[in-house]
Amino acid sequence: MLAVYNSFQLLWVVLIGLVFALIIQYLAANLGVSTGKHLSELCKAEYPKLVKYYLWLLAEIAVIVADIPDGLLHANRTQGQYKYT
Repeated sequence: MLAVYNSFQLLWVVLIGLVFALIIQYLAANLGVSTGKHLSELCKAEYPKLVKYYLWLLAEIAVIVADIPDGLLHANRTQGQYKYT
């Protein structure tokens, strides 16, 4: 029963992450429509080299963090299917 409850908690985390991702996509699309350039082009034109690398690192960390709840959810679901003895 505890595994089912934890799965539902992880689903809420995935849902909240999806909402944040949709907001960021919406803002990036508005930026592209209003300027004619995408986000990485504008960051390249506006920021110095060190800031660009920092933004790139933050984007990579965000992708990794976004994948963690999906991996945990999958691991939690498969744990109940297979018995390790």
